Amino acid sequence: MAQKIKFSDLLEPTFATRLAPDNAPWVYRLNHSPNIVVKVGDSIRLSEAASMKFVHSKTSIPVPEVYDAYIDETDPCRYLLLMEYIEGDVLRDVWDTMSLEEKEEIVGQLRGYIDELRGVMGMFIGRVDGGPCEDQVFESGTKELWSL
Repeated sequence: MAQKIKFSDLLEPTFATRLAPDNAPWVYRLNHSPNIVVKVGDSIRLSEAASMKFVHSKTSIPVPEVYDAYIDETDPCRYLLLMEYIEGDVLRDVWDTMSLEEKEEIVGQLRGYIDELRGVMGMFIGRVDGGPCEDQVFESGTKELWSL
């Protein structure tokens, strides 16, 4: 079995190149395998990989293929998600340069994706991997906000 990538590996400039600006979670493109990106951070959950696989298998929504997802063995607060790199533009970076027709086409695509997701029926309320729903709102907010 191949050795797992650790967060410290990603900090080596010869190993990976950071794609996202200075906000977490971090996304790195592997220099030796440029078709793979690693998303890492303490806000990543293993259920994100399960959700991506589920959406890929149940809809026509284009999502990157997930190769692996695990907790960094040297830092149990960091989760790593290895997935396919897909070339493209970040919508917020190009939105203002798009014509009205292009924007309407994007909105139509998003509407179609939402309709597809609404059509997927589950057997329970929760994550696709069987766990409870989690959100940073419930985990990182002030306790007073959610106290009874």
